[in-house]
Amino acid sequence: YQRRKARRQERRQRRMAALGTIEDIARFDRMYQCGKDCCRGVRWKTSIQAFEAELFMRTAWSCRLVESGAWHPQRRPVHFTVMERGKVRPIDAPHVDDRQVQKVHSRFVLTPCYGPAMIYDNGASMPGKGFDFSKRRLKKHLVEHYRRYGRAGGIFLMDFKGYFPNAPHAAIKARHERYIYCLLYTSPSPRD
Repeated sequence: YQRRKARRQERRQRRMAALGTIEDIARFDRMYQCGKDCCRGVRWKTSIQAFEAELFMRTAWSCRLVESGAWHPQRRPVHFTVMERGKVRPIDAPHVDDRQVQKVHSRFVLTPCYGPAMIYDNGASMPGKGFDFSKRRLKKHLVEHYRRYGRAGGIFLMDFKGYFPNAPHAAIKARHERYIYCLLYTSPSPRD
């Protein structure tokens, strides 16, 4: 057990070292590309058109804030409700400037750190695992179930109301510190 644990820790440290520093993660080219990706599919919105018109300048500003450790969400999320599958869902959509930084963080920090620890069937926001992947996996599991148990059984769908706002943030931060310990700023941030 101790040898397996040490090997896991060594692999985790190699993944963290490969990430680099905060300056490596928040490079201008990465931030710019993530900003372009945030605009995909929603270019009809006025806020997205304004963001894309000033993408070069806004990306430079966001890079400077992230590298200095002074970045925090620029605006409050836009709150609206939608009706999906007969259920009313409240949505808090972050502003596109904030989504750009969050996309960089997700793509270049969270996915490399947590991706290897995820189960194979998890297709949520994973690169190369979209809706078709999830459909194929569901079909495979249903076929296995029917072969083993026949037609007895079913699928249980559930939606956790307020999952993210009510998640145990202290436990999540402790896990981040364990997995992402190399990304600490070399100098204290102005907000500390």
